[in-house]
Amino acid sequence: MLDPKTSCEIVGFKEDWIGLDRNKSLFYTPDGCGLPIGNLTSQLFSNVYLNVFDQFMKRTLCCRHYGRYVDDSFVISADRDWLLSIVPAIRSFLLDELGLELHMGKLHVRDVSQGVEFLGAFVKPYRNYVSNKTLHRMIKNMQDLDMRDKEHLRCSVNSYLGVLSHSCSYNIRRELFLNSKVSHFMEFDADLLKGKLKSDLQTIIRTTIKSRNYEQDLWFDQ
Repeated sequence: MLDPKTSCEIVGFKEDWIGLDRNKSLFYTPDGCGLPIGNLTSQLFSNVYLNVFDQFMKRTLCCRHYGRYVDDSFVISADRDWLLSIVPAIRSFLLDELGLELHMGKLHVRDVSQGVEFLGAFVKPYRNYVSNKTLHRMIKNMQDLDMRDKEHLRCSVNSYLGVLSHSCSYNIRRELFLNSKVSHFMEFDADLLKGKLKSDLQTIIRTTIKSRNYEQDLWFDQ
């Protein structure tokens, strides 16, 4: 069995982890606990383990509008008091049946017209936006991209486009990819939903590096 504490590659420096909550790291979890983020099996295992919780929510508590993605879930109802009343039952079930704790700091009850942040998006009844936290993380990761690594650039950009495609984000996609350094190396479809490397990318990179006479990340050249 894969042990995420030992079968892993540590990238960066230990000082980068200063201030990180222990519950954000698998290095501090008891043996046999925790799911490594990014493993293809983690989503499957979470669905298998939490299936009984889904059944409890739908069949016992009769939550008509209920959904879950890994460890994030939601319930929609016109009865605010009923929503608050099922919280103790949910906490008890998770603890008694699955040995899990409900994160009370991330429990929110609000009117749907105000919108709610879920899975990196801010969801409203008739419109979805990418959340500010997700967007800032995406911008930071884009700045750290090595434009000379063609395949990694292509995969990363299309991954971000895939995330943004689920929200009203055309102007954001335009600024991030079409009106930026990325457009020197990639071209996009009309809706900015998919990108591919330009056929003359190798020539563009060689010419740019030679004319500027440096070997640093091209993204930071203004």
